[in-house]
Amino acid sequence: MQDPSQPPPNAHPPVLEHYPEPGGSAHRVMLDPLPFRLGRSPTVHFVVPTRQVSKEHAEIFVAGEQFRIRDLGSTNGTFVN
Repeated sequence: MQDPSQPPPNAHPPVLEHYPEPGGSAHRVMLDPLPFRLGRSPTVHFVVPTRQVSKEHAEIFVAGEQFRIRDLGSTNGTFVN
């Protein structure tokens, strides 16, 4: 039986596309492990070094066959695209 918190076994490895410079090229970050946490804290999986991001800002997780993002009570909220 498959772990529901993980992507399907034949799926491509999930990545986060991060654009460090506006108009620049994307950097791909492997989403491993899941749930994958983002924020300013050095204890998260991906550090975003700006005061607009909370220490533990959001996490990406699997729900069924979908990836979702959950705000972790951040000060400024979480926006996609």
